Amino acid sequence: MEYSRALKVLIFFYMCGVFNVPVSWSAETSGLNNVSLCASPLSLPLKNHGAEVVFLNPGESSDKGTGDFWLNVSKAMQSAADDFGMSLEVFYADRDHLLAQQQADEVLARNLPPDFLVIVNEKMIAEPIIKKANAKGVRTLLILNGFSDRQQLAMGKPREKFPCWIGELIPDNRKAGYMLAQQLTDQIYKKNPQVKNINMLALIGDYVTQASRDREKGLQDFLAENSTVQLKHGYVGLWNQQRAEKIVMAALQKNIDIDVIWSANDAMALGALSAIKQQSRKILVGGINWDASALQKLVKNELSVDVGGHFILGGWALVLLNDYSKGRDFAFESLSFKPEGFSALTATTLLQNFSGFPQMQLNAVDFLSLSKGDKSQQLYRFDVNQLWSKKDGIKH
Repeated sequence: MEYSRALKVLIFFYMCGVFNVPVSWSAETSGLNNVSLCASPLSLPLKNHGAEVVFLNPGESSDKGTGDFWLNVSKAMQSAADDFGMSLEVFYADRDHLLAQQQADEVLARNLPPDFLVIVNEKMIAEPIIKKANAKGVRTLLILNGFSDRQQLAMGKPREKFPCWIGELIPDNRKAGYMLAQQLTDQIYKKNPQVKNINMLALIGDYVTQASRDREKGLQDFLAENSTVQLKHGYVGLWNQQRAEKIVMAALQKNIDIDVIWSANDAMALGALSAIKQQSRKILVGGINWDASALQKLVKNELSVDVGGHFILGGWALVLLNDYSKGRDFAFESLSFKPEGFSALTATTLLQNFSGFPQMQLNAVDFLSLSKGDKSQQLYRFDVNQLWSKKDGIKH
């Protein structure tokens, strides 16, 4: 009788996720996707350390022509980890989705896997990783790149089919694409209010990554609303500065009439600027990401506008995981956060709002103040505009 009662207690704790026991069979085939291994937040105060987090960074460990955005994401995450006393381990996949999946497999195969796995749906890799992590009872948080429509149908919502996929933090990349197009054309109108036609060239990131596809959709939304703006050409630049330079150079040599260049990231925008300079043309260029090298061009009025700030989501992700690890489940507010992660900078606004480049001020961000603490009714303030412009969440 006593043995039976003890067994029931063990099973109960196991189902509640108290014991992070590795599971060797598939969640899909075993039916474990319908039984919550991660039903409740962790209770890490029982441990002698903060939460252990692994971030599978899809970018490069150094700038190799695609910009420093992913490095800034890791820096933001490390800054938050330091504030919360959390352990952070970062793996860089160097934009190799096969390597990223291998890294995930190695982390999940550990005898003592981390408390949390933070992943990005770069080149659609998040789906299999979430399924494998769910089978192992490892909690995952999806950031920056969300699922495609097809993947969303297969995966459902966080904690719905895969309870160890505890949430997602995805900025509105569609809005970012729209914002960039609007900012560029507004600058044209300010110089010449009577202009009737604006010719645009677009540099797309790729056709696979959801962030790229959403930014392009934002551009298309803007074009549909503004008949005076004509998209002359759209090219896939693969996020790369050298490739973008060659693309724009070839277009300019054909004497294509271009007024503005919309670029899905800063690296490609810098490539476009280099080509324009060689051809001595006057064309407005805008990018996305707030890379330090791009902001230097912004200060010099070479780059016209830069949309970004979303690298701070790395830190915001740690805010959610810190609260969750201390028993304060963010599910009370949401499982799918859509933060205001983008802001448009010009040379004027950059100089007004920052004493240095935004990336240099990461240590000044007070991530502790963004945690809910014991105020469970309080809403998270994930708004990059408040963070930088109003100094909300900045250490004094």
